[in-house]
Amino acid sequence: MSAPDIKNLNYHILVCEGKSCSKHGSEALWYILKEKLNSKKYKQSIVQSKVHCTGNCKFAPVIMVYPDGVWYKKITPSLLKKIIKKHLKKGTFLAKKHILGTIQSDT
Repeated sequence: MSAPDIKNLNYHILVCEGKSCSKHGSEALWYILKEKLNSKKYKQSIVQSKVHCTGNCKFAPVIMVYPDGVWYKKITPSLLKKIIKKHLKKGTFLAKKHILGTIQSDT
């Protein structure tokens, strides 16, 4: 696998694979992302990574979308598909009830 050309990246998706997130299905989310993001439409502009633990176990599973700094909580496969459709494709965050928090960047 070759390294992504970071000049062309629009998003970096981080999937928590800590104990609670794994228990609540983060591995399935990883493979859904991998399948969806492997299409030509996303392949060069979005990369995904696993992180060990975000420390937000009661909100498991958690994914983070950068550079927007949005942390989504209690992700299900159907919610993940909405994130892909709305956030990654259209740049629109999901409803606040799905967001654990956001990190505002100065850059």
